[in-house]
Amino acid sequence: MSISGDGDMAHVMPRSLPFPQPPHRMSPPDRIMKAAQPHQHFTMPTGRARQATETRIAYCASLRCRYCPADAKFTVSNGLMHLFAAPEVSVVTGAEVRHLGHARNSVSSVTYRAGGRDYTASADLFVLGANAIQTPAILLRSVLCGGLVGLGLHESHGASFEVFLDGIENFDGSTITTGLNFGLYDGAHPTEHGAALVYFENRWSHGMRVEPERMRPTFPIVIVTEELLDDRNRVVLDADDGAFVEFVGCPTRPFGGGRGTQGTARSSGAPAGPGHLRSSCPRNRTTPAGDVAGRR
Repeated sequence: MSISGDGDMAHVMPRSLPFPQPPHRMSPPDRIMKAAQPHQHFTMPTGRARQATETRIAYCASLRCRYCPADAKFTVSNGLMHLFAAPEVSVVTGAEVRHLGHARNSVSSVTYRAGGRDYTASADLFVLGANAIQTPAILLRSVLCGGLVGLGLHESHGASFEVFLDGIENFDGSTITTGLNFGLYDGAHPTEHGAALVYFENRWSHGMRVEPERMRPTFPIVIVTEELLDDRNRVVLDADDGAFVEFVGCPTRPFGGGRGTQGTARSSGAPAGPGHLRSSCPRNRTTPAGDVAGRR
């Protein structure tokens, strides 16, 4: 993928190897924050090439990143087709992973369903990435369900702001989002308030300023805050071994209001406490009358 990133991020997220590509150019507000918080403010890691590769040119900073016009952003087509073209590689579409075979803390096989039939494949290495609902469901079906598997299902909420700058011009970074600030991410506050990441934007998210010679002294930021964890919000298995979401609400709002309630379920049983180890994988109980139930 040739990720471009800031090596200083190892202070908060250690890596086994350096980023393959150097970091993108920061904007002036980024550079000010980097000087003030060198171990909390970093150039945004991204799959948009800082330097040209054999299959991608350097990022063009056109800020049209959803469909990259320069093909600088990593895609399967420009970065992994040599793997898909290998004769020993098969891609199975429309398949559902049902079970991971394992023994002695090692996964050795996967059972998947395709075209109404079950198949088993073996390998030395498996990578599981099936989103926050289906990943725990696969682990639960595989009886890999100790610890916190499926617990603490929660959301994050983003809010956009525009900061008017005085004497500082913005928008000369080399990618669409130039900075990531961890100043509100870690510490004692997540025991009472959600942790937050602050994104420094290098685009006119709120339009241009109309004052003469003041087009660039504006600074869009996005603050993304996570909800506090509650183990009663969780993924369990239904009677057909499908993923079933039990959701009692969020600490920041009562159940039934705002986002996150549609397609969810409340459970009538007592929840397991944080870190509780289960001897068997959880399944949903009868949903009380009047609660909102949903199958994902």
